[in-house]
Amino acid sequence: MLVHFPIALLLAGLVFEALFVISGHARRGREALSDQYRNRPPILSPAATACLILAMVVSPVTAWSGWTNAASRSPSDEIELHRWLGIATAVGAGLSGLCALIAVSVRSWSAATAARIVMVISAIVVIPTGHIGGELVFGEGYLLAPLKRPDPAQNTPQVIPESETTQVSFELGALPIFESRCFECHGSRRQRARLRLDSLEAVLANPRAEILSRGDVSESELLRRISLPADDPDRMPPNGDPLTSDEIRVVQTWLASLAADSPAIPDPLPSRDQQSETFLQATDTADPGLEQALVAIRARGGFASPIAFNSPLIEVNFSVAGRAITDADLDLLVPLKDSLVWLNLSGTSVTDRGVSTLAEMSRLTRLNLARTAISDSSMVLAAGLESLEVLNVYETAVTDDGLRAVIEISRLRRLYVWQTQVTPSAVAAARESHPGLSIDTGETLPPQD
Repeated sequence: MLVHFPIALLLAGLVFEALFVISGHARRGREALSDQYRNRPPILSPAATACLILAMVVSPVTAWSGWTNAASRSPSDEIELHRWLGIATAVGAGLSGLCALIAVSVRSWSAATAARIVMVISAIVVIPTGHIGGELVFGEGYLLAPLKRPDPAQNTPQVIPESETTQVSFELGALPIFESRCFECHGSRRQRARLRLDSLEAVLANPRAEILSRGDVSESELLRRISLPADDPDRMPPNGDPLTSDEIRVVQTWLASLAADSPAIPDPLPSRDQQSETFLQATDTADPGLEQALVAIRARGGFASPIAFNSPLIEVNFSVAGRAITDADLDLLVPLKDSLVWLNLSGTSVTDRGVSTLAEMSRLTRLNLARTAISDSSMVLAAGLESLEVLNVYETAVTDDGLRAVIEISRLRRLYVWQTQVTPSAVAAARESHPGLSIDTGETLPPQD
């Protein structure tokens, strides 16, 4: 609101002054310039003068606020243009106020005319400034978006009958999802964060390896962003509804196919019910508790399915349900203790008490506890998960003691401790004693959108 306040004052002043001129008050004020009597008519609208002087006072603060806010976002041509147009608008508002102040102070018709001219020019600059800002926030084509009627035949991943074995390509699998939800910011016209998703060549040519993380889908920044809860500021797409579980699964399957030396793209996975049935058939025991656990997790808003078609191994993502997930919900994982390998609890309300439920998850290889209320107690427990390979405790209360506890996990190869209480000296010592362990403190993370 602060950033746009001078714009509102500027436009209000323009309206007041236009009415002042149309009504003839400005002409009468000019004719009375040489009069010596005390109550001479004004040469500028008093209401417009007040708006412009106030805009002059607040415009430096708003210009600084807008500039610093833009600096916190990922660089792009649109942001830079919006940034400078915003500065130009603030300067125009300030100049208008200065001219208005001079005009009423010394009754200068030239200053009043200058105030009107600068007001008009600044109002014209506001048009592209506001339009670009709207596209940055709401996406390209936001003005006409409410009038468009979606075509159900378009932008839908093709569904291949079970009897067919034809593979679904990037164009028929992931591309329709990207086209309907991502092209506004990552298409041919705009590439926010320098990410382009409108062709397979552009996607594979992206120099930031962490976007796709070819051959290791669990490390993909693209998958992480689209899987975040709806209220997470880093969630993609930032506006509208989050991607559905089926859409996320299609993208995940496509990402999983991108081995380091091959761009092959398999079919999207069957429905979650079909996957669950296959999983139950593949397990050694026909435990009805497994199926009930999957259903219960999804009923709580989580995502639960095999990590790949025909695989007996399970992944669970509770981050899509956000803060609604509490310690009690982790009891739903107990029936999966021999099958759970990937678990995402980021952004949930889970605490150390809930994490204690994971002590028996002997096959767990990836655990994400970012932005939860855990402490070093959870790190001591995690140290007992001998299969753990990747651990994320970003933005938690973990300290050096917690770091020292988990680095002793023999299989651990990647640890994220960005924005924790872990000190640089402890990280340096851990890297020296465990050279095979990658400890990420935020230096290599991609810029935020």
